[in-house]
Amino acid sequence: RDRSVSRGLGDVYKRQVLAFVLTAILASVLAIVLAVILTSVLASVLAVVSYVFISCAVVHIIAVS
Repeated sequence: RDRSVSRGLGDVYKRQVLAFVLTAILASVLAIVLAVILTSVLASVLAVVSYVFISCAVVHIIAVS
């Protein structure tokens, strides 16, 4: 026979709420980090595309001159 002290349902619910809150915080932090990374990547891609277009325009201007 098991003689260990049984935990009440209150302890179970507290652990579940704590796990939920920690998961929500972790998900929020991950979302913010991904947003920053994706924004940086997008900005870099836009900068490269702009550079290519400007370079093509300069080459075209030189070629037609």
